[in-house]
Order: sequence, then structure tokens, then C-alpha cells
Amino acid sequence: MSIHYKNIRDTAFSKNNVLHYIFNYGALFARSSAGSVGDFEARCVPGVEKAYKIINALHNFTEEERRNITSLEQLASPQPFPKGEGVGQDETLEQAIEKEKDILLDIQGIKEVVLMSDADRRAIFETEEDRNHWVYESLRKQVIFAATHDSTFRKPDEAIVMQAGEKVIFPTVKFHEIKRPSVISSSPGMAVHEYLVPKFENLGEYDATLLIGFDQ
Repeated sequence: MSIHYKNIRDTAFSKNNVLHYIFNYGALFARSSAGSVGDFEARCVPGVEKAYKIINALHNFTEEERRNITSLEQLASPQPFPKGEGVGQDETLEQAIEKEKDILLDIQGIKEVVLMSDADRRAIFETEEDRNHWVYESLRKQVIFAATHDSTFRKPDEAIVMQAGEKVIFPTVKFHEIKRPSVISSSPGMAVHEYLVPKFENLGEYDATLLIGFDQ
């Protein structure tokens, strides 16, 4: 099975049980713009997170840029900000938290933003569905926010559900307003949504919750 980079719509990986985390392997998915016939799935991939990062990076390059790649290891590591952009070296974690919270609150449709505590992380870990593994990836980030949004919030940067046959996974989605290489967002399941509801003061009946995580 193969798929051309130019035909990839989006990618994801899946870790569905404790053995996947202990031995660091899982399934890798790439959805084709040609439809389900051209979708790619590789199971039992060792170091699946690293493979995902490399493929995702290569997918974003042009064909010419891919020809000039000399090190796949570099693609698997977080990329530094270009000179003059991003975050200063002297920024504290508290400053980073306040900066990104202000950015989130300025986005159309985002109503409230709450920083998740260690207790919140444990509760989400214990409550979330096993298949929603991207929520678990968000929990590994240094900072994680829970946010509420209404129907005026923009469309997601990427597909929020991927399906191949009966297999359904919920991938992380890029969040372009947060200018950090490690940022990911994910949609919690209903049980976690219900856990988060009391943390917000102005949650409407049809509002949704969102998790956004990043490393400084």
C-alpha cells in the first residue's frame, strides 16, 4: 500500500491500549484526497509518534524541498522559531500562559478559557474514552487550556474525525492562532465535557468545549 504526499489530506496515529504506550507502537493513518479507496493504514508501527511527526512534516513540504532533506531525525524534533519570531528565551511559563490565554480570548466565538490543573488532568485521563487518544496527547503538554466556543467560532483547521471501515479515531487538530511548534487541540468526549461544564460561568446550551495544549 502506498500514497503520494500530494494526495494526503490529513494524518493521524492511534494508541488504543496500555501495551501501545508501554512498548511505544501503534497504527498510522493517512487519509487520501482521492477518497477512502486511497487511504493508507499501517499497523504495529514502532515509534509511531516519531513516524507521524516525520510524515506530517514531509507532507507540508514541496516536492523540491523533500528532495533536499538530509536528516529525518531533524523532522521528528520540534522546530525552533525563525530568528525574530515566536517566543523570547527569557519568557517565563506564567508569561506564556497569560499571552496565549489573551490570544484565545480574542478569537471570534471563544467565550471562556480556563487553565487545567494537575487534578483536572487526572480527572480527564480517568474519564475520557480510550479511542479519543488525542485528548491523552493534550494531557502530556506543559500547558493545557479548556475553552468554550459558540457557533460563530471558525471551522477547524483540519478534520476532527477520521474513519476507515469501522475504525474511528479523533485526531488532534492544528490551532494556527497559537504560534508554537508543539500546539495541539482536541475535542473531549461527552463525559469530559460534562466534567468541564462547572468550570465555566457562561456556557450556553449549544456551546462546545475544546482542549488546547502546548509546550513553552
